[in-house]
Amino acid sequence: MKLSKYLVVRKIDNWNAAARITHKKPSLRADEISIALTISIPDTLFQKAALKAEIQIDEKVIPPQITAEVIDNLKQIISDKLNLTIEISQATQ
Repeated sequence: MKLSKYLVVRKIDNWNAAARITHKKPSLRADEISIALTISIPDTLFQKAALKAEIQIDEKVIPPQITAEVIDNLKQIISDKLNLTIEISQATQ
């Protein structure tokens, strides 16, 4: 994203100043100056992080058949720990 703005600075006294930003070229008072600003901001700064999970189970540790009791236990554990409702089914290949 690229922005073009104007920074207007007004001197109040020797130690203080006031500033404002305008979109269009400003009309200035006698005690003001303007500075043209070009601001480049990477779009990635506006992207929110997303959670991602991946579960891999080694085929060597998988029994040939998962029992209904194991499926029920998995559902209960996930529901208790993560407060999620899931459906687990066994697909044969």
